[in-house]
Amino acid sequence: MQGRKLISDIIREQKLNSIEKTALLLLCDNKNEILWTIPFKTSHHLKITSKDKGPFLKIQFKSDSY
Repeated sequence: MQGRKLISDIIREQKLNSIEKTALLLLCDNKNEILWTIPFKTSHHLKITSKDKGPFLKIQFKSDSY
């Protein structure tokens, strides 16, 4: 699927409660396009195929609260 999906649709599909909604993390590019609603949906622009050669970005999130 290469369309767009509303954040509200993802929240509804995942059946998130109000606490989970506020904790939802978004990974965006420099144009504020959402690449990933962590940990649920990934944009098709972010997917890596066998034709991709890289380099690729490694992202780490560390927090004492988890």
